[in-house]
Amino acid sequence: MSKKIYKTYEEAKLAVQRLGIQTKPEYLKYYKRDSRLPSTPDKKYAKKWIRDLGWIDWYDFLEKNKKTKIEKIERRMQKFKAGRFGK
Repeated sequence: MSKKIYKTYEEAKLAVQRLGIQTKPEYLKYYKRDSRLPSTPDKKYAKKWIRDLGWIDWYDFLEKNKKTKIEKIERRMQKFKAGRFGK
């Protein structure tokens, strides 16, 4: 008998949020806490994007904002250029 996986990307995303998973390493470590989450959501939901807005990327799946990470890097670079890196 095959494992019943969440049918849609959005259902899986909500399940991940309920578990409080915030990073890809956390997902790979804790996804088994919900038996309906796939081990490789990027592959499971890749082909469903037309029908239900399936896999986009890990940032979207984990509800992370790419811009926030980019902004942090930019701030670090500004500090580095100003000679204040690590302060």
